[in-house]
Amino acid sequence: FFNVNGIDFYLLVPQTHLQILANELTIRGLMVMSYDKEFDTALNEMAPLIKKGDLKFKETLYEGFEKVPEAFIGLFKGENIGKAIVKASNYP
Repeated sequence: FFNVNGIDFYLLVPQTHLQILANELTIRGLMVMSYDKEFDTALNEMAPLIKKGDLKFKETLYEGFEKVPEAFIGLFKGENIGKAIVKASNYP
């Protein structure tokens, strides 16, 4: 890459950004609330599929309130699969 004021440009750009540019990728954000009008339809269609076992979801379960910090840190480290749940007690 080119040199700007004595600083190599590639040092300023994270490696993943360079790969995005080199491969001409497009990144698009997704805001769940942009689809709030479809929530009821999605729920009505997916709930029966979940009950029948045709649609499965994944979750990471932490047992005990003392696991809250571990679960929270896991969110930022990408250690959880699906939804992170902390089961704080056996109370029904």
